[in-house]
Amino acid sequence: MLNKILESALLIATGRKGQNTDGIEHEGRINYESGLSLAFAAFKTAQENAGEDLGILILAEDTFVRQEFALCDPMDTDAISSSTTAMNDIGRAFVALKVLESRSGYKFVEQAISDHSKFRYKGMVKDAFHVACSGHWTRLGNSLKTHGVSLLEKKLIKQRCANLRTAQAIYLKKQKQALGAE
Repeated sequence: MLNKILESALLIATGRKGQNTDGIEHEGRINYESGLSLAFAAFKTAQENAGEDLGILILAEDTFVRQEFALCDPMDTDAISSSTTAMNDIGRAFVALKVLESRSGYKFVEQAISDHSKFRYKGMVKDAFHVACSGHWTRLGNSLKTHGVSLLEKKLIKQRCANLRTAQAIYLKKQKQALGAE
């Protein structure tokens, strides 16, 4: 699945460049659409397997973001900044997931976080995992509002947003189990 995500991001980037190059626009369009379809299938598979392995959803998103970052035009400072933030947030989400899996350790973390509503997500600690999901969901959601983004690409973005909602729901359930709230 991760190989498909890497390949899809490469096809999408190659396709975008090709669509803007005289003489290879059609080939660019084919690469772009093939990459989007491949990515959609891979992200859908990740979502379907998330119940058994929550980390796969986060790893899928991390892999895609890192590949997009690697293929980004160095002059596109806004995209680079956004990708850098996403990579940092996702990295912290992995740490939060690891801490959560150590239930006794997570109970100590929970005690150290304020119980004010801005530090809570549906009553549970709003830790780095939740912050990463909500921040990245916002970044992806902003792309859905942009004119000129193809409907096929928006379909992929919606799937990635759905994956983040799935990840947060599974994580929330794991938090409740770890803290004995369920």
